[in-house]
Amino acid sequence: PQYDYDFHMDIFRATHNDLLVRLVTPFYMMSRTRRDVFFKNQSRCKVSHRQHLSMYEAVASRARQRAMDLMSAHIGRVERYFR
Repeated sequence: PQYDYDFHMDIFRATHNDLLVRLVTPFYMMSRTRRDVFFKNQSRCKVSHRQHLSMYEAVASRARQRAMDLMSAHIGRVERYFR
C-alpha cells in the first residue's frame, strides 16, 4: 500500500499543481485502510504494479491520452472493487 500511495502522490506532485496535491493528500491519508484491504490480495498487487508501470511509461513518453486512459482504468478497477 505504501508504494501505491507513493506512486500516486509522485504523479500528483509531477503536475506542479500545489492545489491538486493539497486536495488529494487528505483523501489518500483517509483511504489508507481501503488500500490495506485491497492490497491484501497478491494478484491485485501484481495487476496494480503492471498498471503503474504502463502509466509511468505513458507519462514518460508524453502519451497524454494513453496515460489518462490507463489512469481511468486503474482507478475504475478499485472503484468497482469497493462497490
